[in-house]
Amino acid sequence: MTSICDLHTHSTASDGQYSPSELAALVKGRGSEVWALTDHDTLDGLPEAARAAAALGLRFIPGIELSAREYRTFHILGYAFDPSGEALRALCERMRKGRDEREHRLLAYLAEKGMELTLAEVDRTFYGVDEKYLSLIGEMPEDVLEFAGQLADVCRATLSYEIGRAH
Repeated sequence: MTSICDLHTHSTASDGQYSPSELAALVKGRGSEVWALTDHDTLDGLPEAARAAAALGLRFIPGIELSAREYRTFHILGYAFDPSGEALRALCERMRKGRDEREHRLLAYLAEKGMELTLAEVDRTFYGVDEKYLSLIGEMPEDVLEFAGQLADVCRATLSYEIGRAH
C-alpha cells in the first residue's frame, strides 16, 4: 500500500503561514494520509497539530527542525519522539533565547545604520508576506515597499558579513 505523506511543514508556531489546525486541513485537502509538523526549534504547535490531525483522520508524526550550532543554515529533522521530553524542551528554550539575542543584536546594528525598527516591523517584513497578502502589494505605499527592499538588502549584507566572519 502506498501512502501520500507530507513530512516537512511549518506552522505559525515558528515561521509558517498557517496555524497547526489550518495546516492540517490543507495537508488533508491535498490528499496526504500521513503528516509531520516540523517547526523550527519549537514543540509549541505539536499538541494542536495532533488534535487537528486526529479530527481529520490524518496519521500524525511529531517532528521538529533543529538548527545546527556550527552552521546556522544547516538543519536537522527529527521525527516520532515524545514531545513531552524535558531534554528536548530545554534545548528548544535555549535555542529560542539565542535567537532572541541575535534578533536584538541585529536591531541594534540596524539602528546604528539609521534604521530604527521594532522586532514586530521586522517580523511583518519577513514573515507577513504570503499568498494571502500578495494582493495587497499593489495597494502598499511606495515608501513601504522601498523600506522592505532596503531592510532585506541590509539584512542580506549583515548575514554575508556574519558568514564571512565565521570562516
